[in-house]
Amino acid sequence: MSTPLNVSLYVRLSEDERGTQLGVARQEQACRELAEAKGWTVRDVFVDNDLSATTGVRRPEFERLLSSKPDAILCWHTDRLVRLSRELERVIDLGVNVHAVQTGHLDLSTPAGRAVAKTVTAWAQYEGEQKAERQKLAAKQRAQAGKPWWPTRPFGLNIDGTLHPDEAPALKKAYEELLNGYTLARVSRELAEGGFTTNKGNPWKAASLRPVLLNARNAAIRVYNGVEVGKAAWDAIVPETTYRAVVRLLNHPDRRSNGGAGGKGRRTNLLTGFATCDKCGATVRGGWRGTAGDENAYRVYECSGRHCVSHPAEWVDSVVTRVVIERVETWADVLATGDSASDVAAAELRIEEKALQSRRAELGELFASGRVGVETLTAGVQAAEHRLSEIADLSAQRAANAFSVDLYDVEALWLWADDVDKFRPVVERVCLGIRLKQRGKGYRGMPRYPEHLEIDLKPLPKVVELSYQPPALPESARQVWTDARHEVAKS
Repeated sequence: MSTPLNVSLYVRLSEDERGTQLGVARQEQACRELAEAKGWTVRDVFVDNDLSATTGVRRPEFERLLSSKPDAILCWHTDRLVRLSRELERVIDLGVNVHAVQTGHLDLSTPAGRAVAKTVTAWAQYEGEQKAERQKLAAKQRAQAGKPWWPTRPFGLNIDGTLHPDEAPALKKAYEELLNGYTLARVSRELAEGGFTTNKGNPWKAASLRPVLLNARNAAIRVYNGVEVGKAAWDAIVPETTYRAVVRLLNHPDRRSNGGAGGKGRRTNLLTGFATCDKCGATVRGGWRGTAGDENAYRVYECSGRHCVSHPAEWVDSVVTRVVIERVETWADVLATGDSASDVAAAELRIEEKALQSRRAELGELFASGRVGVETLTAGVQAAEHRLSEIADLSAQRAANAFSVDLYDVEALWLWADDVDKFRPVVERVCLGIRLKQRGKGYRGMPRYPEHLEIDLKPLPKVVELSYQPPALPESARQVWTDARHEVAKS
């Protein structure tokens, strides 16, 4: 009869494409049956599903098993536990025995047992390395021949390399929309709305669509080890010129990316994400009426929520541009005709601020040289700090209420209007909000302003009155500098 033993089960499967975990479940069942037959108690179960032990990739449950200080380990086969010699050494360091349903007991407490374990593992590692070499050679031959071979069916193609009747046109449309100014997020959203999912059944997102679009397979180009090796034998979803144009677009350094590539994003529409639908409150997004690139197609702003409203983007942009520039010109006029005494006061405050800072530094130098005492230094610094604080408050008040036209060259705004990246900040600075309104049932003409487009502008700037007052320092503070000067003169 076997000695009662507490065992920790470890089960692993290298590949589980469907994610059913049936393979590891069968291993666990076989291990439990052996433990029951031996009269052992199962202490813990550690499961690494869909993880290879040959590649050296980190196995979270294997690491947890090692740190759990097991009394003994039970697995279905020793190659489920370890397939690399360096990992066997870590198991040996535990000082516990390993039992396997298929291969029996490995007594790691004796030199002979450890030698057997090392031999078995060495052959398992050899087998894995040989298999990898055969797979690489087969993959290279398939690439050279241009024949289709994929572990799972790629989106847009059938497993034999022919075009999928529904997915191929959808993927081709995605390429075309990107070249016509659509964003990755918009294209992926349209795929999801069309009922398409990834091969794993997940909804399309920009992050999952990008690598698919960058795959040369879609243009029937063979690739081996990341290098293009020629024309493939399967059907092309898009022409090579279309594929390469999208690759340049997605890899451009000025394009915003989600993967951390960095770079400055460039907008294609002036008001997306800023203007809203007047009915449901959702932000508007860019779209097309007709097929992008066709002669009669045109850009639109449409409600991203319930599709309540849609207006021609060129009309909306032209109205907003005119209103915003007129507003900035008005603001400039207001500030230009403001109280000139206010500007004089601001300039005098800046002068006084610099003088106080200079006096504060001068007192520090006098104290450091021993020419004034600590009481004189403290009183002088406190007086200067008090007045500097008053000046800072006045300056902050003026900055909060006044709009600095220096941010924008008013004469250049009409030129900037054609550059979305330059003009969008001006719109956000001038407008509280922009709302697109429905045109009404039966209305077929062009939208009208302001009936169908509402622009809320920020109020005109206030010119803050800053009547200049000479430094209102306490008499005692004034005496500080006088006394300090006298002490310096005497010395």
